[in-house]
Amino acid sequence: MRHVPLTVQLLKLIARFNRAIGIKNEVSLSLDTFTAYLSSDLGNAFNPAHLHVYQDMTKPLSHYYINSSHNTYLLGDQLRSKSSVEAYTRALQLGCRCVELDCWDGPKGEPIIYHGHTFTSRILFKVGPPPRVGTLSLVAEFAHAGGACVSPGGGLRA
Repeated sequence: MRHVPLTVQLLKLIARFNRAIGIKNEVSLSLDTFTAYLSSDLGNAFNPAHLHVYQDMTKPLSHYYINSSHNTYLLGDQLRSKSSVEAYTRALQLGCRCVELDCWDGPKGEPIIYHGHTFTSRILFKVGPPPRVGTLSLVAEFAHAGGACVSPGGGLRA
């Protein structure tokens, strides 16, 4: 088998896709040429075996999709905003079934929740009765009310 230099292979490939979109006698990679390549079988990034449904897709959508939340506790940007226990309540009441508890060691050794290494405010992780209800208490209360559950590892699962 004869070795064809990569440059020659690329030029032939570009010429092939240029012809496919109606460009003749030009060897330049235009956006249209590149798009034609990506849309072809050669440029397909997906596994061809997955073109056909190979899993059981007869269940309700909620069995495949979980409404989740990232940085659930933040009321604004992830560098300087306020953190809020109530943000967990709101997310769970709106149907979120997976929330993030971003736990860090607090100044007194007590776990806190905040976006680490930033200027966001901190909220307590602790569990306690009102009026000193911590984040975990609210998450557990509203998660169970919404059909989700708190796993023994502390995460929240549907």
